[in-house]
Amino acid sequence: SALAQCSLFRGGFELLSAESVITLDSWPEAPSIMSVIQSLIDHSLLRSERPRPGCRRLTMLRSIAAFASEKLTQSGRFEETRRRHARHFAELGSSAYQRSLYGPEGTQSRRRLHMELDNLVLGTHNACDLGEMDVAMGCCLAASKVYQILGPPKDALDLLEKCLQAGEFSSPLLSRAAHYKAYLHWMTGDVPAAIAHTQTSLQMAIEDKNDLLQIMNFDQLGQLYRNQGEIELALEAYKKGEALCTHPGLNRILSTLLMHRSKLHQGRLEIEISRNMIEKALVIQQSQGDRWNEGIARNLLGTIYRMRGEHAHSRKNFQMMTSSILASQALVEE
Repeated sequence: SALAQCSLFRGGFELLSAESVITLDSWPEAPSIMSVIQSLIDHSLLRSERPRPGCRRLTMLRSIAAFASEKLTQSGRFEETRRRHARHFAELGSSAYQRSLYGPEGTQSRRRLHMELDNLVLGTHNACDLGEMDVAMGCCLAASKVYQILGPPKDALDLLEKCLQAGEFSSPLLSRAAHYKAYLHWMTGDVPAAIAHTQTSLQMAIEDKNDLLQIMNFDQLGQLYRNQGEIELALEAYKKGEALCTHPGLNRILSTLLMHRSKLHQGRLEIEISRNMIEKALVIQQSQGDRWNEGIARNLLGTIYRMRGEHAHSRKNFQMMTSSILASQALVEE
């Protein structure tokens, strides 16, 4: 039964996922899920892999997966297993998990998200079929976040449209969906559509009092307006986003806002303001051990010093940029 239920996973799975999706309730004397999984590994029915240090994924051969999938269908537990699978992975699309992407553990949270893309897409389709619309949107939003980074955007837009057409959703979920659609349209080069969807998402986020989503939308509007040459509108959007960053849990996205605003001031040759923005961002990044974004900030600061003719400071920051990025284990994943 456990092996049959494992066949529903796509692209491998973590032990945590196995404990959430697999159930042995019909066998009161059954050992723990962890013990059963270890037994399956010992009998070569599951393989334990480590795609990176600290990450353990469980997989099975295609032939074994096909056999196990057939057994799952015959067992009469296929529908309930699909439901548990979708509900489990929908948590990666929750507001709480989204916040974790911008906290001290953001790199680890994003890594897990990337590894589960196949499970998130499957969860979206299964939840739509089962009529569990909030679950479907949770999986869909998490998958869309991965597509934003890895592409292609068309796959994400198709998945979102399928999900939105499958049923009705609450305002908080619709506002997040609009935000993701905006970014994906931006990726395809449709800037007017991106601005329209971002404004829609922002208005809904204000009504829902979702501070993180408001900040994300203001940041996105700032970037879109800047790319359109609407500098004053971009500056206003960045400032509104910064004003909402009122507690430490939002410091990571605050540092991003500061870097984006710094680039805007740099483009206007307001060098001192740009430098102050970057130095504020660096304080946050160093306090959180965010070496990847610290490297980006060092690059911006090195450019600013070069523009001022302070070549020794410029060289020092470029060297620190290299050290920060090389020290970041997130380099390949990001």
